[in-house]
Amino acid sequence: MLGLALLGVAAGLLGLGANLFVDNARGLAAGLGVTGLAVGLLLAGAEPEELVTAVIASARGHPELAVAALVGSVTGNATATLGVAALVQPLEAGGTVTAAWVAAGLSVLLLVPLNANRRRARTVGALLLGSYVLFVVLALRA
Repeated sequence: MLGLALLGVAAGLLGLGANLFVDNARGLAAGLGVTGLAVGLLLAGAEPEELVTAVIASARGHPELAVAALVGSVTGNATATLGVAALVQPLEAGGTVTAAWVAAGLSVLLLVPLNANRRRARTVGALLLGSYVLFVVLALRA
C-alpha cells in the first residue's frame, strides 16, 4: 500500500515538474541564447532518470535492466509519447528534429555490437557517450 501511495506522489511530482518545465522552457532558452528546441532536446529529452536507473542497474550486476530501461524509454518516446502529443496537437518536425531522430537512430544501432560482444562493451559505451556529446554540440548549434 505504501508503495502505491509513493508511486502516486511521484506521478504527481512528475506532472508538476513537467508543467514547470513547459512554462519556463522558452525563458530558459532565451536566457541561455539557444532555441526552445535545444532546451527540449537537451533537458527533456536527456531523461536523467533513465541514466540513473541504467547506472544503478549496471553497477549492481543487472546490465539487462540497464538495456531494458533504454529500450523501453526509446520505444515509449517514439510511439506513445509522440502518438499522444500528435493526438493533442499536430506536430511539426523541421529539419533539425528530423536530423536529431536520425542521429538517435544511428546511436541506438551501436547497441547491436554492445549486446553481441561483452568484451567490447566499454569501447561501445565510449562511442555512445561520444555520440551524445556530438548530439549536444549539434543541438546547441542548431
